[in-house]
Amino acid sequence: MRIFNSDGSEPEMCGNGVRCFARFVADLENLQGRQSFTVHTGASLIIPEILDDGKVRVDMGEPILKASSVPTLLPENQGEAVVKSELNVDGAIWNVTCVSMGNPHCITFGTKGGQVIANRATEILGHKRGGKSVHPNDHVNRSQSSNDTFPTVSICY
Repeated sequence: MRIFNSDGSEPEMCGNGVRCFARFVADLENLQGRQSFTVHTGASLIIPEILDDGKVRVDMGEPILKASSVPTLLPENQGEAVVKSELNVDGAIWNVTCVSMGNPHCITFGTKGGQVIANRATEILGHKRGGKSVHPNDHVNRSQSSNDTFPTVSICY
């Protein structure tokens, strides 16, 4: 499975993208009941599980919180991790936690005016989207999702 960001870059993987893909395959193949199969991603092999109620569960493994392993350029504030750290974005303070689930994430509980926080931070810092201003990795997967029955994910443009 390959995923493309809006700037054309390719992240290693996307948990919600895998869930969407698994749901698509289940519908396409008319799979009934509990099913699982293997999906090859740039990060690893992922085994999504279609549940009896049609929802999809994906075991993403253990989260990595060590800032240097995420990686993130934000300063550590709880041991070696960045947890509920204050990030000033255009005058608004966001509490963010940095974690890797195969690729780096900067988690916040909400967005400002529906904006993707990493995109806004990148613009404010004067960098081009896809740059290394918030996360040191090239082309960090910047997307928003909800945890509805069908997760939303921005993978196709």
